Amino acid sequence: ATPAGEGDPLAAAALGRDYALEWGWPPVPGADGYAVYQSRGELGGPYEAQCRQAAGASGRQAYSQYVQAAPGEGFYGALTVLTGGATRESALSNADGAVFLPPQDALAPAQGAGVPNGRPQLSWARTEGAAGYLYFVLDRDPWDPRARVLWTNPANPDGTVSVTPELSATYPDGRAPLPSGTYSWWVAGVSFDEKGVVDGLSFSDPRSFTVP
Repeated sequence: ATPAGEGDPLAAAALGRDYALEWGWPPVPGADGYAVYQSRGELGGPYEAQCRQAAGASGRQAYSQYVQAAPGEGFYGALTVLTGGATRESALSNADGAVFLPPQDALAPAQGAGVPNGRPQLSWARTEGAAGYLYFVLDRDPWDPRARVLWTNPANPDGTVSVTPELSATYPDGRAPLPSGTYSWWVAGVSFDEKGVVDGLSFSDPRSFTVP
C-alpha cells in the first residue's frame, strides 16, 4: 500500500515454514517518516499500528516483519505519512491485501542426492493458488548472505524473470555443467494480484545436492 495511491503492494512471503509480510512504497515528498498499519483478514479493519520509521533518503521505502499465520490466511496493509518532525500523521492510505500460499515442496534432487553429469533436473509439487514457480540453484545455502544464484528462470525481454507454470526445469544444454562441489536449490510458488503484480511467495525448504 502507498499514500500516493500507486506503487509496490503488500506481499506475503512464506519462507520455508516461516511467514513474512513485506510492504513497499515510493517515497512521498516532504515526509519525515511513515507508520505501517495491518489488519488481519478484514479490509475494513480494525488496523493496528506495526511500526513508525524514518523516511529513507531516496528510492523505494520498505518494511517487513515475521507473523504468526496459516496457509490461506489474508492480511491487509496501509500506511500514513509523518510530517512536522513526525508529530503530524496523515489519514490512512489505500489498503492492499495479500494471502499466504500453502507450503511449497521441492521433490528432486532429494536432499544429499548426487548429480553425476552436473546438469540437475529439478522438480517440485504443485501448490494450490500458485500461478507459477521460480527456481534457484545456488553455490551454498540460500540463507547464507554470501550465496550466489547460479541458475534460475530465464529472463523476459524486458529483463524481468519469467515465472514458469511447469513443475520441473531441466538444466540448459547450452550452459557448462556445474563443476564438482555441493550446491543448494529451492523453489517458490508465486501468486499475482489483479494488476499482475506478485503478492504471494511460498518458498520450499532448501535442499542440497552434490556433483562428484
